[in-house]
Amino acid sequence: MRQRGVFEVEKVQPLAEDLRLKPDEVLKSFAFTGARIGDQVVSNMPADGSQAWFGKTPPDLSLEARAKGPDWIYNYLKSFYVDPTTAIGWNNTVFPNASMPNPLWELQGIQIAHHAAAKEGEEAAHVTLEITQKGRENAAQFDETARDVTAFLTYVAEPAALQRTALGVWVLLFLVVFTFLAWMLKLAVDEAFVSRPQAFKGFGGGSTGVRRLLGDSLDEAPKDVHSPSTL
Repeated sequence: MRQRGVFEVEKVQPLAEDLRLKPDEVLKSFAFTGARIGDQVVSNMPADGSQAWFGKTPPDLSLEARAKGPDWIYNYLKSFYVDPTTAIGWNNTVFPNASMPNPLWELQGIQIAHHAAAKEGEEAAHVTLEITQKGRENAAQFDETARDVTAFLTYVAEPAALQRTALGVWVLLFLVVFTFLAWMLKLAVDEAFVSRPQAFKGFGGGSTGVRRLLGDSLDEAPKDVHSPSTL
C-alpha cells in the first residue's frame, strides 16, 4: 500500500487561510473531487491505476520536498527528457528511471539528453539537456513556473512551518529579555557580594542559609497570629 502523501491529508480551510485566498478560489483550484471547504484534499490518481499506467506509483513530490528540500524539487522539475528506452517514454537526470512523465512538458517543451562518457575520476557520465520542441513558455518563464510549483510543494509538505517561523521570532525575543534580566540579576548579586561579603561567608542551603543572607530581618518579622505559640 502506498504511503499517503502530505498533500493528500492537507485540509482545504488551512490552504485558504495560509494562501490568503477566498474559499471559492481554493475549491476551484484544488478541489477536483467535489470536496467542501472543511474536507481533506485527496489525490486524484488512484494508487492501483498509477501502478498499471506507469509500472509503479509515481513519487509523491510533497513527501520529496520534505525529505530532500526545495532545491531538489526545482531541479527535478526542470530535468525531464524523452527516453524511448523507458516504459513511460520519459526519464529524469535528477531522479533516473522515475515512474513519472514530465507533468509540465506543455509549458517547458520537449527535451532530449546528450550523454557524454565519464571522464577519469568521475562516477557518472555527463548529461546535457537540449529543448528540441519549444513549449508555451520561454526559458525565463518556465524557471518562474518551476519556482512557483516548488514553493507550493514545499508549503504543503509542512504547512506548520509558517507558524513555527512566526513563533520563533517571539521565542528569540523572550530569550533576549530573559538573558538581559539574568545578567542584571548577576550584577546585583555581585554588587551585594562586594558590599557584604560577610553575609555570604559560609553560606549554606535551607533556612540557615537564608537567615545568613538576610541578616536579622527574619528575626524582626512579625509572628503569625495563628501559630500555636500565640494561642
